[in-house]
Amino acid sequence: FVMLGCATAVCFIYLGMVCNVMGLYTPAILEEYPNFSRSSFTLAVTLMNLLAALGNMLHTPVRERVNIRGMLVLGWGLTVTGMSCYASAHRLPVFYAAGALIGLGFGFCGSGTASLMVNAWFAKRRGTFVSVAMAGAGLGVAAASPVISRGIEQFGWRATFWLITGCVAVLGLILILIYRSTPETAGLPGRWGEEPGQKREETLKEKKKVRVREHPAYMTVLILIFLMGIVLYSVMANLSVIATDMGYSIIQIGTMSSLMFAVNVVMQLPVGMGCDRFGTSRILWIIVGLISAVHLLFLVGGRLPFVCMLAASVVFGCGKTGLNNLAVDLVQEVVEEEDKPPMLSLGVAFLSLGSASGIYLVQMMYDLTGSYRLSYLILIAAAAVCVAIDLYLCRKRKGIQA
Repeated sequence: FVMLGCATAVCFIYLGMVCNVMGLYTPAILEEYPNFSRSSFTLAVTLMNLLAALGNMLHTPVRERVNIRGMLVLGWGLTVTGMSCYASAHRLPVFYAAGALIGLGFGFCGSGTASLMVNAWFAKRRGTFVSVAMAGAGLGVAAASPVISRGIEQFGWRATFWLITGCVAVLGLILILIYRSTPETAGLPGRWGEEPGQKREETLKEKKKVRVREHPAYMTVLILIFLMGIVLYSVMANLSVIATDMGYSIIQIGTMSSLMFAVNVVMQLPVGMGCDRFGTSRILWIIVGLISAVHLLFLVGGRLPFVCMLAASVVFGCGKTGLNNLAVDLVQEVVEEEDKPPMLSLGVAFLSLGSASGIYLVQMMYDLTGSYRLSYLILIAAAAVCVAIDLYLCRKRKGIQA
C-alpha cells in the first residue's frame, strides 16, 4: 500500500500539478506575447500531448531495460528540464521544445506508469486500486489550481511556473527514493508451467507481433478512444482561454478548474460501480451526451453566467473520470490477460493523441473563423460518431465473450 501511495503520487505530481493545469498559464502568456497567435502557441501543448503519447508507446521496451524506477528517473529528469525551459522561454521554438520535453516526461511518469506500478504490486482488485491512483491527478489539480491562479495574479505566470517546477523537482525526487522495484512476476497470479520468479519475456516476445491481429475489435477500440480524447479534451483543456474570452478573472477560472478536478476525484468510484452495474456502453453514452450538451450550450449561449460555467466544469470533471476509465475498460474487454500491459499503454497513447488533436483543432478553428462555433459543431458530430462506433463494438464484444 506504500507503493499504491507512490502510484497515486505519480498522478498527483505529474498530472495534477503540471499536465492538467497548463491551460491556466495560457491567457497570461498570450497577454504577455500578443504577437503569438492562439493556434501557434497551442501547438506547444499539442506537442506535449503527442510526445506523451510517444512515451506511452515506448513503455514496454523501456520498462524491459530500466524497470519502473528507471522510468520514474527518466520521466522526472525530462519533466523538470522541460519545465525549466518553459519558465525561461521567450520565443515560440523554445516553448515548443519545452512542451516536447514535458510531454515525453509525462509519457514515462503519467497514468500509464501508475497503472504499471499497481499491476506490479497487486494481483486482485487492480481496477479499484488503479482508480485510487488516478484520483491523485484530481487531488493535485484541486490543490494546485488555487495556488497557481493566485500566484499568476500576484506574481505573474513565470514566477509561479518556477515555483511549481521547484515543487515537482523535490517531490519527484522523494518519490524516486521511496519507490521499490519488484521482479517481473511480483503481484501476478501464478501461471501453469512457471516456477516462482520465472520471467515470461520470451513467451511474450513470441506472441507480441501477432497479438493485435488476434483481437478482432482492438483497432476499432483505438479509433473510439482517439475520438473520445477529441470530444473530452478539446474544450476542457481550452476552458481557461474560452472563459477569459468571456471576461472571467483568473481567480474564477481557478475555481472552475478546482471544481472540475474535485468532481473528478469524487466520481472515480461511482463511475466504476456504474460500469459494473449498467455496462461500459451505457456510461459512455451518458457521458458523451452530457459533454455534447455542454458544447451545445456554449454554441448557442454566448457569454454564460458563472453558475453555468461551474455546471460545465462539473460535467467535464465527470467526463474526465468516465472517459479515462472507460478507455481502460474498453481495452480490457477485448484483450487477453497477458497482453494487457502493452495494449493498455497503447490505449492511453491514443487518448493522448486525441487530446492533442482536439486542443489544436479548437484554437486553429478560432484563428480561421474568429469564433468557436465551428469547433462545437465538429465536436458534437464526433460525439455522435463515438456512440455509433460503440454500438458496433457492442456486437463485437458479445461475440468475443461468447
